[in-house]
Amino acid sequence: VIDYYYKKTSDLLLYLPVNSSTGTTTQLMNAGNVVNRGIELGIDATLLQRRNLQWTVNGNITHNHNELVKMSSDVKSLYSGELRESILREGEPVGSFYGYEFLGIDEQNGKVLLGEQKILGSHQPDFFYGFSTALKWKRWDASISFKGSHGAKNVNLLRRSLDTPLGSYNALAYVKDSWTPTNTHTDVPAISGSWATSYLDGRYVEDASYLKLQNVNVGYTLPLRRIAQSIRLAVSAQNLLTITRYKGYDPELETGIDQGAYPKSRTFSVSAEVYF
Repeated sequence: VIDYYYKKTSDLLLYLPVNSSTGTTTQLMNAGNVVNRGIELGIDATLLQRRNLQWTVNGNITHNHNELVKMSSDVKSLYSGELRESILREGEPVGSFYGYEFLGIDEQNGKVLLGEQKILGSHQPDFFYGFSTALKWKRWDASISFKGSHGAKNVNLLRRSLDTPLGSYNALAYVKDSWTPTNTHTDVPAISGSWATSYLDGRYVEDASYLKLQNVNVGYTLPLRRIAQSIRLAVSAQNLLTITRYKGYDPELETGIDQGAYPKSRTFSVSAEVYF
């Protein structure tokens, strides 16, 4: 199954700057139009069908293009966040990140080399997908499902806090590889009591692509002669495994701004279903 979609959302609510004589600096207004367009592909198949054996698979993949096509005001870019790291700009995706380009570490003094301020990425993925399979053999049944996302970015503000020895928090382990006069070939700056800039830089905009083993379920159906027809006993597990290069707790974030949000729990459960 292939589906193409196009959706335009008008009058997006935005906080826009207003004259300070009004007693405030921003006001919530209907001031933006957003377009989402994309394509979805879904596949369902029965790979094996026998008297006591059945094997099915299904999968889906979606590519979505998100764009802020118009801001109905004189303001063409809006910044928000602790470091002004989030930006809304015409022609760019909602959920874009703004900051300095990271060029490396100066081998002479260990300082961070920064380029121009620019859009460093977006929380919008290039595509996201899922697939699952189920197997039934006599009274046994089992299923497994995965989901994933590719191309999205997250801003790892927690890592920014923990790779600079400020306050009372422990620093991250890789700080041991910081620049020193005898360790000049590194991408970790010299230890300092302050950040290189009060704005975001590209070191903390990370690839948030992932593949998750979302659910595993195994069951056995036991026939009954009295009271009920059968009972199904099952064990299941959720969020067993995440494959990602992201350095935070969990790459799957709602806004793409990671301040140390607690990751989804790994759970195990046992269940019984009675069929009458």
